[in-house]
Amino acid sequence: MCLLKVYVDNPKTGERKLIADNVALIAIDGGNIRILNVEAEEKTLQNMRLTLIDALNSTVILEHSRIV
Repeated sequence: MCLLKVYVDNPKTGERKLIADNVALIAIDGGNIRILNVEAEEKTLQNMRLTLIDALNSTVILEHSRIV
């Protein structure tokens, strides 16, 4: 089964941190992103934005929103 891995990028440092794997659902509500994995564990990330979905590699990249 190829489920998603979700990473958060830090553009200042260039680091990418894995925050969830085996992700089955991602819901976006404004600046909040809800992530649900196959074990029904849920995370809600605030002030984030989606920057990349790579279906071939089952990867999703998020970044912290820039507040202007």
